[in-house]
Amino acid sequence: MDIQLYINFKGAIHLDNNVQSQFICTGTPPQEPYYNKEMSPVISVKEWMLTLLLMLIPLVNFVMWFVFAFGEGNRTKKNLFKAMLLLYGIILGFFLLIGVLAFLLSFSNELLS
Repeated sequence: MDIQLYINFKGAIHLDNNVQSQFICTGTPPQEPYYNKEMSPVISVKEWMLTLLLMLIPLVNFVMWFVFAFGEGNRTKKNLFKAMLLLYGIILGFFLLIGVLAFLLSFSNELLS
């Protein structure tokens, strides 16, 4: 008989033996733990190495960010590349803002002198 013991997020202990779940602390029936919901399979080291090697190729890496972020595949990898695109977008916007401000300041100095 396979018996699993786990603790939910509220600190209560659950005992699960695939026939009946028993809530040890209060006697109320347990809820499904959060971590059982649609977990993505683990990405192997080989797959991560291939992904990192693809990221070393200029221009291919930029295209692959979008392929990995919005294509079919592992949710972990999709979330990683969505976060990378968001972060690089924020950084690009910041540098564009600084560039526009620097251009406007240099232009305004020419008008004042």
